[in-house]
Amino acid sequence: MTGFAQILTDPAYLNQIVVFTHPHVGLYDYQRELWQSDFITVAGVVARHLSPQWKLWLEEQNVPYATKLQNIKPVSKLLPARHTNIPNTPYLVLWDFGNKRGIQRALELMGMNVLTVGEDQCPLQYSNCLGYVLSSGPGDPKMYTKHLPTIQKILVSKPVLAICLGHQLMGMALGLKVEKMASGHHGSHFPCMDTVKNKAVITAQNHGYGLVEGFLPKPWEFRFRNILDGSIEGLYEPDWGHISTQFHPEGEPGPQDCFYLLDEYVKLVSL
Repeated sequence: MTGFAQILTDPAYLNQIVVFTHPHVGLYDYQRELWQSDFITVAGVVARHLSPQWKLWLEEQNVPYATKLQNIKPVSKLLPARHTNIPNTPYLVLWDFGNKRGIQRALELMGMNVLTVGEDQCPLQYSNCLGYVLSSGPGDPKMYTKHLPTIQKILVSKPVLAICLGHQLMGMALGLKVEKMASGHHGSHFPCMDTVKNKAVITAQNHGYGLVEGFLPKPWEFRFRNILDGSIEGLYEPDWGHISTQFHPEGEPGPQDCFYLLDEYVKLVSL
């Protein structure tokens, strides 16, 4: 019943039509502090019932909505350019491929300064860096192969946290392949197993591509597995402390069972 505003503003949904299965969307205000970007990123919304205030919000941002998929005429959008403001103290460099604002919010809540740099920038050019975050984002990960050499350099430089698309790019930089999934994972109800902690967690996910099983160089390991289909949900490298997750440990929206991973990473880079 919640999380609609976060979904509609998530850059990972850029130019996609989102179909809500909950019968009534908009039982509460679309609080701006919950947005994942500065505008609605989706190309269209299908829902059985939308409240009047949410219809007005969609209309103000030129986003079509309907009760049937065939009635939608999607409107495409572009993500705005990223402007870089360099902090005066040590920081994490977040490489923005279409980042959810919730990731940055979670890290800042834990006391981190975060320098967000655009996809077209090289994150290695910034000094005073504690570690790197590879963000989530929209589209086929094969569209980002030009960044793999830089990611390979990052992995032997500082601890890396990679989420969703960032996780896929990290895997590709290690030699793994990606493939389009039959239907993807979308929602806040996916159980995964953390093989390092030997515990099950419920995760929030939004992706249509996934890593394919393959060889990982030691000491890398497959840390997370989807309990429902066995798919790869996360990588881990203990020497540097690199962590990747296919799911969103920050939630927004969804469970925060895996918030301990952010805590794990922050403690590592703060040493």
